[in-house]
Amino acid sequence: MGKVSYVNPAFESLTGLSSEDVRGRAYQDIFKSDWQDDGMTDRLDRTFREAAAWSGRVRRKKADGSSADLDVAITPLHDQAGRVMNFSVTERDVTAEAQAERHVCQTQKMETLGTLAGGIAHDFNNILMTIGINAELAQFCSSEGSAQKHYLDLAIQAADRGKTLVKQIISFSRQKEEERTSSALLPTPAYRGHERILLVDDEEAVTQGVREMLEQLGYRVKATTSSPEALSLFEADPQAFDLVITDQTMPRMSGVKLAENLLAIRPELPVILCKGFSEAVGGEEARACGIRQFVMKPYTLQEIGAAIRRVFDRARPE
Repeated sequence: MGKVSYVNPAFESLTGLSSEDVRGRAYQDIFKSDWQDDGMTDRLDRTFREAAAWSGRVRRKKADGSSADLDVAITPLHDQAGRVMNFSVTERDVTAEAQAERHVCQTQKMETLGTLAGGIAHDFNNILMTIGINAELAQFCSSEGSAQKHYLDLAIQAADRGKTLVKQIISFSRQKEEERTSSALLPTPAYRGHERILLVDDEEAVTQGVREMLEQLGYRVKATTSSPEALSLFEADPQAFDLVITDQTMPRMSGVKLAENLLAIRPELPVILCKGFSEAVGGEEARACGIRQFVMKPYTLQEIGAAIRRVFDRARPE
């Protein structure tokens, strides 16, 4: 059952086999070693034996060694009495179509992976921020050369290695992000100040740690985990703050959107935007809405202190 009695020219072109090569041979045996789908030969044997119809997409090795994607349909042909007299086997070469589908599937997979990686990176950044900030705050209470100082240095170094891991996650998902370097050194007095800062981050642990860190530098800080609340505070008294430091990824209102709303009220307001490696906010977009500085999360006391002083020094009259 399933022996070939006729093939058309398209079959010869596709397979490189002539009518003489295949006539009288069982269809399932002609390509027995060429099917790239497990169990295909058994499936064909069962289809012909049971006189059943079957259709599906399969892959088969061609004479030149490449692979072809085929839509195959097997249909039993009956006589007037209903007996199966023969079978019709049609093959349609859908290699180009299948390749396009695989490309789309791969693209969607990478987009999904990129979204997942971005979410992981955002959450991991906040964890690293909490570890790093509290370790640096504890260093203020540690004596140089003490065992406590040594252990805190190790914790900060581990957080710094975590930053590298975040960048590797984003790189794996094919996201192009900004490069940065970091330092675990405590800030020098040059980074100290007394200005009033509105701090916005939706993570309570990050907000609390950064607030205490900035207060160690002498700044007066009002912190909130809600961007709408930050906007309300500012609307109530637009002159109450000398600087706004805001996270980018927050529920209800992003950092960029918050900055746009604040600057619509007070255009000269300095704003620093904090963002993770995976958050695709470009410099042009930030400058267009008036943001003065980027700080990449997770940042150190040294980095945020330097960014604050850059903003204020540029705003200082000549």
